Amino acid sequence: MDSTISKVIMVLISGFMIFVGVRALVTGEMITTRAGLTEGKMAYIFGGLLVTGGLLMIVKVLKIPCPFVHDPDGLSIQQMGMIAVVGALLGYGIFMAREGCQPAMGQQVDFSLRSLDGEKVKLSDYAGKVVFTKFFSPIPPPKCPNFKRAKAMEAALTSTFAENDDVVFLAVSTSSNARSVKAFVDKWGWEEQGWTILLDRGDAVYSRFYDDGDGIHTYPAYLIFDRQSRIIHSTAEGGAHQGEGKYQELLESLANSSY
Repeated sequence: MDSTISKVIMVLISGFMIFVGVRALVTGEMITTRAGLTEGKMAYIFGGLLVTGGLLMIVKVLKIPCPFVHDPDGLSIQQMGMIAVVGALLGYGIFMAREGCQPAMGQQVDFSLRSLDGEKVKLSDYAGKVVFTKFFSPIPPPKCPNFKRAKAMEAALTSTFAENDDVVFLAVSTSSNARSVKAFVDKWGWEEQGWTILLDRGDAVYSRFYDDGDGIHTYPAYLIFDRQSRIIHSTAEGGAHQGEGKYQELLESLANSSY
């Protein structure tokens, strides 16, 4: 009787592992600690590990015939390690297929991030609007001239389009520490300027647009999406040097367009 109960418990645990793993592979996020979520690449890898681990436990407990596991009771550490590697590669492969390829200019994309309040926000939530997105670090050099120029340029843009409901401003922090990010944006008054603050845990979204040549590779970095969530413009460090005039002209052109 005790053996049967133990098997049931182990099967339930295995089922839960598989459920959590599959959810991570589908959504790209997984709750790992009380502090929040693991998102992006690591969520897919953990998901693959949980799925293969859960299946292995079921095979072992129920002694299910399996062509890949001839003797569940006699699995060596090396064999279990190989199965874990397969699970991790499975998760990574799904990540690369779904999110790992860098989007091309003009390609329609979507991503989801968490706000400071923990609310899930998707780029597709702003379908039909022009979205100006910036990636920033909440700990820039205090006297960095590029940061000062960027701050002035961004303030001018948000002021210009403050009454334009067709233009949205998203500020994506590369730090997922909501408290420190909140303190930083409060210091500069970004929320009052009209920025929606989002947290990019593990650089899950940033890494999608990273490019070692032409695209985003440092901060501040900007992306502009049109009404169909297509990438229209991207810029790397020094983008603020172009001044708000170029961005204002581009945003006005996109906002006045019906597609």
